Amino acid sequence: MSPHTWQGQLFCIFFSLLAIPIAGIMLLSVGNHVSLVIRVFIRFMEKTCLSRVVSGSAEMKSTIVTFVLMILMIIFGAILTSHTDGWSFIEGVYFTFISVSTIGFGDYVVNDGELQSTDHGKTLAVNFTIVLITLGLCVVSSVLCSVSAVIEERQRRMRIELPGSATNALNAANVALNTVTSNLPLRLSTKAKVKQASENKENGEGEKISVG
Repeated sequence: MSPHTWQGQLFCIFFSLLAIPIAGIMLLSVGNHVSLVIRVFIRFMEKTCLSRVVSGSAEMKSTIVTFVLMILMIIFGAILTSHTDGWSFIEGVYFTFISVSTIGFGDYVVNDGELQSTDHGKTLAVNFTIVLITLGLCVVSSVLCSVSAVIEERQRRMRIELPGSATNALNAANVALNTVTSNLPLRLSTKAKVKQASENKENGEGEKISVG
C-alpha cells in the first residue's frame, strides 16, 4: 500500500517528518523503562532465589536478558509465520527481524496484507503477529538502550580509574626525578675532585720541570 496521488505523497512526507521523531522518542522511552524493569527483576531474583547479588554490572545482565528475549521473539515469530503463511523458517526469521528493526522492505507481508480472512485462526494469527511486532520494537529498543548503558558505564569507570593511573605515573616520575637529582650533587662533587686532583698533579709536574 502506497500513495498514488501527489496530495497523498505530500501528506506522507510532512506526516513522516513529524511522526518519525515522535516514534523514536516513544521507543526510546519504552526501551529505557523495559531495561529498568528487567534490571529490577534481576536484582529481585538474585536476592530472593540466590540470597546474594551475582558479580557483574546490572546493565550487562540487562543487555544479555533483553538480547536473549529478542532472539526468542524472532524465533517465535518465524515459527508463527511459517505455519500461517507457508514460509520457510529463514523467511520467517527474515520477516520478523526486518519488521522489529524498523527496516521494513515490504517484500514479505503476512496474509498478503489482509487483516481479515475466512480462516478465523489465520485472522487471529495475523492480529497476534501485529502485537508481537509491536512488542518486538520495544524489546529491540530496550537492547539498544542496554548496550548504550553498558558503554556509558565503561566510560564512567575509565574516567574514574584514569586519574588514579595518572597520579601513580606522576608519583613514579617524581621519585625517579628525585633519585636523579639527589645523586647529581655527589656525581658533580666527585667529578670536581677528580678534576682538581688532575690539575694539582699537572701543576706539581710543572713546578718540578721549572726547578729542574
